[in-house]
Amino acid sequence: MQIRGIAPALLFLSATALLLTGCSGESTDHAAEKPTASASASAPAGDYTPAPYENACDGEQAVISGTAGKHEIKKCDAVAVASDGGKITVGTARTMVVEGSDNDITVSSLKSLTLLGSNNAVHVTGDAPSVDDQGAGNTVD
Repeated sequence: MQIRGIAPALLFLSATALLLTGCSGESTDHAAEKPTASASASAPAGDYTPAPYENACDGEQAVISGTAGKHEIKKCDAVAVASDGGKITVGTARTMVVEGSDNDITVSSLKSLTLLGSNNAVHVTGDAPSVDDQGAGNTVD
């Protein structure tokens, strides 16, 4: 590139100096000390099985899970059962979905029942609900 005259040359040098002031003379030594991870919480030693989760009805829904055991919900709009081999008693509910298997479930009043698990026995003491049985070996009486 050819620059004619002193003013353009000074302008070119000033611009070049300005651009280079952002550069650092520091080395980018990749062998520099690297950050280390800090300690964090760890899972308990040995076999870890989470506790069964059973929430009381929050006003609209309840979830029952775990293996075996007795569970009771007095009244809830929607109940989801993800338990296996449980003895479950529900007072009144509008809907219930059963994903677990081998449960013995007694319900006082129920409008809609969806069975996705297998070998569940559901006993409804009130009017018969509408039933969508997508599992195998389930009974509803």
